[in-house]
Amino acid sequence: MILLITSKSDITTDYLIKNLVNRNISFFRFNIEDIILQYDVSILISSGLLELVIHDKIRNTTIKSNDIIGAYFMKPQLPTFNKDDLETEVVFQKTEITETLRSIWRIIPEKKWLNHPENLWCASNKIKQLILADKIGFNIPETLLSTIPKEIAYFYNKYDKNVIIKAVKHGFLLHNNCLNLILTSKLEEADIDYIYSQDSVHPSLIQPNLDKEFDIRVTVIGNSVYATRILSQMNIETKIDWRSWGTISDVNLPHERHKLPADIENKCIEINNKLNLNFSCIDLVMTNNGTYYFLEINPNGQWVWIEELMGYPISNSILDLLSKET
Repeated sequence: MILLITSKSDITTDYLIKNLVNRNISFFRFNIEDIILQYDVSILISSGLLELVIHDKIRNTTIKSNDIIGAYFMKPQLPTFNKDDLETEVVFQKTEITETLRSIWRIIPEKKWLNHPENLWCASNKIKQLILADKIGFNIPETLLSTIPKEIAYFYNKYDKNVIIKAVKHGFLLHNNCLNLILTSKLEEADIDYIYSQDSVHPSLIQPNLDKEFDIRVTVIGNSVYATRILSQMNIETKIDWRSWGTISDVNLPHERHKLPADIENKCIEINNKLNLNFSCIDLVMTNNGTYYFLEINPNGQWVWIEELMGYPISNSILDLLSKET
């Protein structure tokens, strides 16, 4: 049985479940935000015995540690707590639930995970990714992470006032219970004037604005590599960050299958291995002079739209890996 650790709103898991059903592979969906209302969880540790049991009270189904052949982790969310509860009580409850969940993750052997949660967290640091990519042999854009206005202004002028700024972490901002995407954007002179007028600023991650021919989304599953060329330079709205395509309804963003050179494909597999990942989505750029650049790696990225547009067997590759013990 495959354990799906997720949330009720995650459509990627919904998509994966369709293929699980089609392939007659049994699964157990564990929506973390309902851990209190819908699930009973127990961990028993005794001499020579370790057992995990999760029971779904609504579906009346149970999964035990010995039943798990594979574990998939995709955007789980903690429960929402009663607003009338004391803040100290809420903090305590969140801490206890979080630590219980981490105990569950550690009970399941790492070999059974698509990506172990601890490996996901370690692999998500952009600075670590760039350092590793550079060591592997990828071309990387020079990158400045700084809170010092003079350093930021110097970097800006060094690249002829043609630089971009991006989020240090994941690029999402929670506002009124909605996640808003923080897009990569070009730094303008007015931005630099404001920054320079401050004693210090919040951490900023800055890179030169590469002369892109197109963006490339690479989905890596084990030793399988699926590359997609995203023709981001066809629209002014998507030139800097192609993800803005998802926020503008009337913009067409063509996608095409792309064959990576063997050395770039091997580097994509290698960086996954170095980060202890079985799955990732890697963002590359090809510049107008034919040079490939590594931008970043998302160890838990979205892939459904790539499969639907390109016809790549991504979901089946994931399920092959998760069900390999069978």
